[in-house]
Amino acid sequence: MGIEKNPTPEEVAEMRRKEFYGAIKILGFKKENIFFLNAKDGTVRNNMDVVHRKIQEIYTKINPDIIYFHYPDAHPDHRAVSEIMNSILNNVKFSPRAYQFFIWTKELSIGRPEVDEKNVPEIPEDAIKVDIKNELEIKRKALYKMRSQILTNPYKNWQTQRMPILDKNFVDYFLSGEEIILKLNK
Repeated sequence: MGIEKNPTPEEVAEMRRKEFYGAIKILGFKKENIFFLNAKDGTVRNNMDVVHRKIQEIYTKINPDIIYFHYPDAHPDHRAVSEIMNSILNNVKFSPRAYQFFIWTKELSIGRPEVDEKNVPEIPEDAIKVDIKNELEIKRKALYKMRSQILTNPYKNWQTQRMPILDKNFVDYFLSGEEIILKLNK
C-alpha cells in the first residue's frame, strides 16, 4: 500500500480487521464464525505448513458442510490457499460441498504489482455465473466498509496511499451483479 510509518503495518492490519468485522456484520455473519490465519500478505506460499495446519485445525473444529475458497488466480496467496484447501478436501472422509470463487481475472490483473498476471488461469467452462443483482446493495454496503482498501486517504491522520488496493476497475467488476463460482464436488 506504500504505507510504512503512519500508520504502521500493524496498525493497518488492525484497521483492516475492524473494517472486515463491519462488513461481515452487514453480510449477516457472526464474528465467532470468522477465523483469521494471521499470515502477512504475500507470505502464504512461504509458510505452507503453518497455514495448512491452521486451516486443518479450523476445518476439524467446525466440520463444515459447505466451503467457499479462492480459485487459484493471479494472487500468490489465493493460489496457496486453494492448494491447501484442495489438499485438505482430498484427505477427508466426507467432503462438504465445496465451491471456488474467482477474484483476479485477466482484466483485473493487468498492471497490478501484487499479482502475477502471467498466472491468471482461464475460467473453466463448467464455472457457474450466479446473478446477484438482488443482493448487490448489501454487497456494496459491505465493500464500502473496507475503506482502507478502496480509498487513498481513508482516515484522518492516515498517510495517503499511492493507490487504493481495490481500484475503480476492481470495484466496478466486483459490483457487476454477477459472481463466478466453480462447484468442485458434483
